[in-house]
Amino acid sequence: MLYLIKITVAMFLLLSMQSAAANPTKIRILSWWDYTHPDVIKDLEKEGYQVEVITYRSNEMAISRLAHNREKFDLAIISQSVIPTILPSTGPQNIFKDIARKRKYLNWISAQARICLPYLWGATVFTYDSRSFKTTPGSLQDLSSSVQKGYPIGVIDDPAEFSARFAIDYGNPLEKANNNNVNGLGFQPSHFVSSVDSILQKPNIITYGWQGASAPAITKNPWLKISAGNNRVVVGYDSVCVVNTDSSKLKDLRKVSKILTNPQNTRRNVKSFQYFSPYQSDTKGLQPPFKELYDKLEKRFLKEQPMFLMKKNQKDTEALNRNWRILRYGK
Repeated sequence: MLYLIKITVAMFLLLSMQSAAANPTKIRILSWWDYTHPDVIKDLEKEGYQVEVITYRSNEMAISRLAHNREKFDLAIISQSVIPTILPSTGPQNIFKDIARKRKYLNWISAQARICLPYLWGATVFTYDSRSFKTTPGSLQDLSSSVQKGYPIGVIDDPAEFSARFAIDYGNPLEKANNNNVNGLGFQPSHFVSSVDSILQKPNIITYGWQGASAPAITKNPWLKISAGNNRVVVGYDSVCVVNTDSSKLKDLRKVSKILTNPQNTRRNVKSFQYFSPYQSDTKGLQPPFKELYDKLEKRFLKEQPMFLMKKNQKDTEALNRNWRILRYGK
């Protein structure tokens, strides 16, 4: 009798797996470009999901595409600064509280984990040709000085992320700067790039952007070094959020989110992209330059408060966008 029960259970499981493979649940994910290891997608496919990842390159683009969700996204991997803009009118709240409670996230990340599950975190850094710089650069002024020397530079093409560093280095956020201050910075529209990887091959280069964007070039060129900057560090993290309000799909979306962010898949992503794990004391997969950066940041955070990217009010957002247009497009 027991033997027959075992056979029946085995057949049931086999039929269930075959059914899932024949009729996979479709999941559409909006994500930063080149931000999910292929094996992570394979894990989801083994669970019976057909995953389509659609990528974006800026927070503004993510906000625009999620505002009305005409593309019918189920999940979005987005910056924590975007979450307050997106979730009030889209996804359900507090759906990951039970999952987050069982995970040991970094203290400063865990607060939002009940709403969206933490994915990866990182810092903006200055990446520079150590053969050309006698002292370690750590401010936007250093980029301006490099322009005057005729050195090539690259700057992250995002107003919020640039403004955060601007506030540290110039004493006021970009939205508070007047036109003369903005025009006098020395930056040209051509200095702003969506990817720094290609220009990091140039001699005398210095860039400002997220650490992971510099990782491929640093791996190939050992003379490239990274600095988290003077005074304070700009920090941000991304999370997996449910943006489909269809309650019938919620169970699957919770499961997919849990798989996407489990420790094993997080380490896969860390190893591939050299961003940091949101889990406590988890640095597996980091290459030496980025493990060194992590250790330095950990010590700095004991003494100084990092600057987190946060949502701005409508008035400040309009002022920021106005000054950003002057800086970024020269008008």
